[in-house]
Amino acid sequence: MFDGYKFEENGKKLIQVETNFSSDGSMYFQICENENNYVAYWRTEPERHKRDEFMCKSVCLFPELMPLSELVKTKEYKELLQEYSPVYSAVLNENQKNIFRHF
Repeated sequence: MFDGYKFEENGKKLIQVETNFSSDGSMYFQICENENNYVAYWRTEPERHKRDEFMCKSVCLFPELMPLSELVKTKEYKELLQEYSPVYSAVLNENQKNIFRHF
C-alpha cells in the first residue's frame, strides 16, 4: 500500500496490519486501546477507477512542486483522502477484546 494511505489514531496501538490484494488494492488495519476500549480502525485504497482521479487531485493541491513525502503530511491531502478513502472504526465488545488479548 502507498504510504500516503496510512493513518494514525489516538490511543495505544496494539496491532497494525497492511494487506496487499493483487487486483483489489490494499487495506490498512489497526487496533488501538482508548480509555479501556479496544477500537478497530481500517481504510482501503480507493477503487482503481478512483485512484487515478484521487492522485491527480492530490498532486494539484499545490501549484509548486512538493515531494510526495511532504504532500501526504498536509491537511489538504488528508482531507481529500478522507473523501476517497474514509477511515472506518468499530469498538470491540468484551468477547472480542478477550479473543484479541489471547491472540
